[in-house]
Amino acid sequence: VVRRVRRLVLRHIVARPRVLAAAALLPRKLAGLLTRERVAKLKPKPLRRLAGQIPRGQGAPVRPGFELRPAGQERARVALLTGCIMGEVFGEVHRATARVL
Repeated sequence: VVRRVRRLVLRHIVARPRVLAAAALLPRKLAGLLTRERVAKLKPKPLRRLAGQIPRGQGAPVRPGFELRPAGQERARVALLTGCIMGEVFGEVHRATARVL
């Protein structure tokens, strides 16, 4: 069963950029509802303790064609090879990596 689900996800979701973008949209929207501030106001203390573990929003996804101009003078060009899921789910990680490069 696990192999079939994995195969289904890899072949029909991850391998298709448009389907992956649509699949990543719902969790991104739901993440806006679970902000640190909202969780910190919950009554049960164990749940309030979890507020600090909620990741900050990742911003917009990074998709093919993403370009970041240098803050200073351009000295060289670099390429950032992105994975299929990272750009959709953790777009801010790619932006931070591009700024460092």
